[in-house]
Amino acid sequence: MPDLVPPGFSGLPDFRVWHPGEWILLGMLRYTARDGRVFDVRTGYITDFASIPAPMRAVWAVNDETRLPAVVHDWCYSTQCIARAEADSLLLEMMERAGSGLAKRNAYYAGVRAGGWTHWNKRTDMGGLLPDYDFSPGWAMPLGWQADLSAVSVG
Repeated sequence: MPDLVPPGFSGLPDFRVWHPGEWILLGMLRYTARDGRVFDVRTGYITDFASIPAPMRAVWAVNDETRLPAVVHDWCYSTQCIARAEADSLLLEMMERAGSGLAKRNAYYAGVRAGGWTHWNKRTDMGGLLPDYDFSPGWAMPLGWQADLSAVSVG
């Protein structure tokens, strides 16, 4: 049986649907890169996982081994904690460690290099985070916030 937690990742965090196509991270996700750098994606981060163009969804699922690498990559884009080229190279590394094949890794990398600049330039001041809020177990949405809160786990 394959290891469920890819090398470098801290575990399999829980997510909930935030809006159609968006998910909220309910616990911190940590990735330790091969070079020793540590990337902590904070609780409350909102991600769309991998932004795969519709034609590619027929070839590759969006609910697969790329989910955790996609979250860390989105975090790097949102916070711009490293240069864009470094974030894209990190995606390659994470996908390899998560078990993605060479063709898939190369296609994702080509995609983020060609079109990632649009998301890079949309960076928000909050870096994809909601305002300070307690996301501990049993949390409830603040009044006025809309979401489908069906519990969904990566694992």
